[in-house]
Amino acid sequence: TAAVSVYNGTSYCSSRMLLGLAQQGNAPKALARINKRGIPTNAVLVSAFVTVLCVLLNYIFPEKAFGLLMMLVVAAIVINWVVISWTHLKFRKFMQRQGQTTKFPSFMYPFSNYLCMAFMLGILVVMSLTPDMRVAVMMIPGWILCLMVAYQFKRRKIKAEQPVHALEADM
Repeated sequence: TAAVSVYNGTSYCSSRMLLGLAQQGNAPKALARINKRGIPTNAVLVSAFVTVLCVLLNYIFPEKAFGLLMMLVVAAIVINWVVISWTHLKFRKFMQRQGQTTKFPSFMYPFSNYLCMAFMLGILVVMSLTPDMRVAVMMIPGWILCLMVAYQFKRRKIKAEQPVHALEADM
């Protein structure tokens, strides 16, 4: 019963996360549809589909499924932390050029950012030296490329939807 309870909570959270992303325009609009009982049916179906994929993965590769999922999670965490550190560096440099200071100074800035990115690079080195995790490291550039392409499509769509006078203000 504990596993069913965890799945129920996870299903609820992931479907509502997809709903929120869709409402913000960061996921397909179809995921924002809600039925008459207030249930985001499409988001629930996508969440359930991912669960089915994980179950199939476990069925087909029972001895490797957990490891495959973990290496993907670690790769995603590494990407996230590098992006967070890099974005923070750029943000602080922008603020300094504007002559502004933040209310929340960063401990050991900018050294802490570079230390974090070096640590993440170290994790990638260890992963690339581990035969079972090497695939995840090799997939990271492709995943980043996919994200960049998706971002460019999203960015063009937003620009196309803006009124002409808003675009002229940017020039």
